[in-house]
This record gives sequence, C-alpha cells and structure tokens, in this order.
Amino acid sequence: MITINQLFAICAILFCVSLQIAIIVCETTITTTFIYLEDNVVNFRHYGENCSSDTESQLCDMKETLACINSTCDCANPLSMTFLPAKGICVGKAGHPCVHHISEASVSPTKKIGQCVMFSTCERDDDKGNANSTCACWSSFYPDEVTGLCVRRRDYLQKCERDEQCNNRKGLVCNKDMGICNCDKTVTRYNIDTERCVGLPNTECANIYRECTENHKCKSGICRCKFKEMEAANGTLLCDPVRHKYGKPCGRFRGDCGDEKVNNLRCLDGKCRCKNPDYQIYDHDRRVCVSKVGGPCIIASHSDSADSSFRNGTHNSKFNPDSFPIIKCIPYAECVPLTINTRVFMTPLINGKGVPGVCECGETFLPTKKGICSLPRGADCDTSSKDKKDQCASPLQCVSGRCDCPNEVDVYEDETKKCAKPVQSLCWKDSSCVKNAMCKLRNKHLPGRCKCLSKFKTTSLSTCV
Repeated sequence: MITINQLFAICAILFCVSLQIAIIVCETTITTTFIYLEDNVVNFRHYGENCSSDTESQLCDMKETLACINSTCDCANPLSMTFLPAKGICVGKAGHPCVHHISEASVSPTKKIGQCVMFSTCERDDDKGNANSTCACWSSFYPDEVTGLCVRRRDYLQKCERDEQCNNRKGLVCNKDMGICNCDKTVTRYNIDTERCVGLPNTECANIYRECTENHKCKSGICRCKFKEMEAANGTLLCDPVRHKYGKPCGRFRGDCGDEKVNNLRCLDGKCRCKNPDYQIYDHDRRVCVSKVGGPCIIASHSDSADSSFRNGTHNSKFNPDSFPIIKCIPYAECVPLTINTRVFMTPLINGKGVPGVCECGETFLPTKKGICSLPRGADCDTSSKDKKDQCASPLQCVSGRCDCPNEVDVYEDETKKCAKPVQSLCWKDSSCVKNAMCKLRNKHLPGRCKCLSKFKTTSLSTCV
C-alpha cells in the first residue's frame, strides 16, 4: 500500500520506448530525488542552457538534478540548491536539505548519498530518514545566508558583522562597534604566539584548548597561577616568578643573562643585550629578544626531517619551542621561509637544526621605519610600557585600549588609512576632509568647513556619497 508521504512525493512517471528508459521523478517540499532505471539518455541540456519541457531534444539533464525553469536549465529547487561546477550537479545549500543522487541504475534507492556544498557534511537523522538530512558546514566554516555556501570563519582583526563569522575555535567574537573579529576583553586577551584568545587570571579557561594567559594554567576550568603568587609594592598579587635580565649588569659570572637558548640574550659591554642588536629588540612581555621586520627567525621543529621537508617545499611552520633555540619575530609578524640560495645569510645565527626565515608583518599589519608592525584600527593596544609606544599605525592612537582616531568624531577611511574630518568640521585643506568633500575656506586667516562636492550628498554619518 502506498503511504500518504509517498503519494505526495511522486510527481510523474515517464516511459520512453524509443530510448528504452524509464525515469521516476520524485519531488517533495524538502528535497528532489531522481532515480534512473536505465542510463541511455543522450543530448540532455546542462546547467544554464536553454531548454523546453515540451521538446524531447531540449529536456534538462535530470541526472544533474536540473529542471527547466523559465526556459533555462536550473536546479530543481533553486531556493535550497546550488549548482556545483566541480561535481557537475546541483547540491544542497548550507543549512538546507541534502540532495540525493543515484548515478547508476544498479544503485539501490536505500543507498543514496546526500550531496552538499563544499566544506559541509550531510547530517542525517536516522530516525526520520534521508528526507530530513541537512547540509551542515564544518566547524571552521559558517553558512553564508546569501549564496548558501560554507565560508571560512575569519581570523583576528578581520571584518565581521556577527559572531558566527569569527573563528570561535580561537575564542574570537565579533566586536559590533568596530566590525572586526576580536577577543572578549572582559575575560580573554589575544596571545600572539598561539594566535588564540586565552583566559585572564581567575576567569574561565578560553577556547577549545582551555588556554590561559602567561604563568597560568587551567585548573578545574579556571585560570590559576602556576606558582606561588608574590605581593607587589601596591598590594596586588603577581604571578611572576621570572625577573627580567635585559639591561642588567653582567660579566662576573657565566649565566648572568640567563639561558641564552631561551631569551636570546648575551653579555655585551657589561650588560645583558640581544645577541643580534641590529636585527632584534627585547620583548618585555615574552621576556625574549625577537627579530624586527627583515630580521632572522626559525620556523621548523628540531628533527632530521625538518631540513629535508624544507627542501621539498613541505615544511611545517608549527614547531616545538623547546626543541632548539628559537629566534622569534616581533608581535604581529610572521616568519616567512627563505629560499635555499639565501640560507647562507642565516647560517651563523642558527644553533641547532631548523628552517631559517625572515620576519614580515602579517596581512592586516603595517611595517614601520623602526622595524615593528603597527596595529590597525580596532586592534587591542597598551601603552603601559616603553616598548609599546607608537604601536598603532599613524595617525591612529591608543584610545581606551583600542587603536582608533584620536578625535572621536573623525571618520576612519580604510582606503586612505586616514582619520578624516566629517562634513561641517573646521578645516584648513581639502585633504583633511572625508572622501568626496572639500574644505571651503572663508578667507586665508580663518578656518573653513568641510563641504560635499556638488555631485555628492551628505549622509547621516556626515560623509559624502
């Protein structure tokens, strides 16, 4: 007996004697299924081609899950399907039902495989059958509401509109005010070494790796100090067992500057200095000498295969920091491997095995004349120590812990990387005003005001469009 659900699913049964083919077309409100009993069909129209449901030679290839819609071959259900050129078939969009195909007549209908967009999996409800299976994006991707594709989640300081667009595996959330992916500053901070948000002291351990800030470890789900806390002069408790060696007098005893394999310090002219002062600066947070932009670094693990993998072009940038003396980069810089021909430059700087590289600023950061990487707008900043001054890219300044325009009313323009004066603001020259505006001076002795050019209108944000 045919059930009600089966009766609703069957739309048409076609039998073509000349082609010796029978095709059962089953369509429901959830998904579309095509079953081929014999595979002798030829000259079917493909995706995007003109078609006609009344002409045998202009039928759409149902093997691609196509239907003739508005005289064009399109996915049978465009709202929940999209055509995937790599596979040559229509597949389920992210968050929508999977599309089930049978490519050969010998395949049993009970062994249908759900097809979805790239970077997603067909998650099936075994209790309800294939009709209730859904295309779910992988954990590192999120479903795009417009295209139905699975898009890679965005990293630190990349633009966003909602939390799901940010890499939650790294603990990132979308800062709505800045429109960028960042850490939740109330409970976490960004760790430049692990490139993840880590838990602050006495808060919940952060991200999927349950990580904490320096000198802390995860105990019963809370970030606790690894050592016995010491009381500072102001009465606060410090979790800080290691003292700075940089700049301290040395020379009387071996090891005055600590373990140089760890901090890259050595005794120069009676004081603990970086081993390569022209290329390195001391990072007070990490307590190690790090290389400036253009300086040396090491990016491979201490193993016999590290050097050979580099020559084969398969080097692994994830290394074990305890394997050999690492030369790290300044904050927000990446270690880019050198070619074989340029390795001579690095030979004296490497103590142990490893793949040499040169420090370069990351994609969203800008190099400065001092050899550091400046922070873009919206990045977390801190001017509490002398080595962190001028960390924001000019003309940005550190405002309430974030790099932003010094004047709250100014408009930051991504294209020109400047803080522009909005419409009606006082000005002296055109370049200080927002895009598509000019500085209209009263006379040469008094400032003018920013006005939109004749072909542009003032917006609610005091810009010109």
